[in-house]
Amino acid sequence: MQENLPERQMPGTFRKVFNYFNFAPRPPDICQLLISISKRPKSKQMKNLCCLLLLGFAIACQTPPPQSADKDKAPMQAPPVNQYFEEINVVKMHLFAISDSLPDAGNYPYTGKALPPEAFEHLEKNLRPDDGQQVFGCYRTENSDHYILRLSHQKDVAKLVLAKWEETTGQLTKIMDLAYIRCDVNVCWQQDAWLADLDDSRTLELIVRKHTRDASGAVSDESFEVLTDDGTGHFIKTNEQLASLAVKENYVMHQRVSNK
Repeated sequence: MQENLPERQMPGTFRKVFNYFNFAPRPPDICQLLISISKRPKSKQMKNLCCLLLLGFAIACQTPPPQSADKDKAPMQAPPVNQYFEEINVVKMHLFAISDSLPDAGNYPYTGKALPPEAFEHLEKNLRPDDGQQVFGCYRTENSDHYILRLSHQKDVAKLVLAKWEETTGQLTKIMDLAYIRCDVNVCWQQDAWLADLDDSRTLELIVRKHTRDASGAVSDESFEVLTDDGTGHFIKTNEQLASLAVKENYVMHQRVSNK
């Protein structure tokens, strides 16, 4: 067989194959071309060559092109609970709890929207209210897709919690307590939290500060901790370098109007 022949010197049958690879017709064209060639071969060698090519391309022609997995995948629908949460883009967000009985309750930024009973199926068990109690949807963070809920159980107990939507269960699952306040006769236990992007990495950090305050206002058992999103929506203790960006004096806890 001649090799590297100019197109004009090639046998007619081989020239058709040469033209195919030069001009790249659509895949069905090569199948039709080889079928026509095999019906009228010019030599035994060309006949064998055409049969081999025909076999290979016939299989390719009959095999449907692979479908893109993303194309077949249905678009993910927004969680049904989103309608109860206001979307917010967090820069620095102070989360604190108050008792509903306090004078400043009317100006509280985390009043939220009461979730109706039909929404409770989308809450995991430890987020569902007991009889006579309520759960309020406050905010959904745009930059991390976390949910902030307010749990109102008793007059002396108020709590904000952080939750994440679990697609597999179709429910909001609790990640951790954000803020709470609970008072006894002569003492109150308080925790505040701040969501912030300390290093402009588009990953949120969580600064948690808590203490115990007695009737005289004296503070004890105080703690200050900096956590970061571990990539799954949960928070773990961050490294010292990142934690140093959260200056304790800049995170002042909410002062109660009254301890009564």
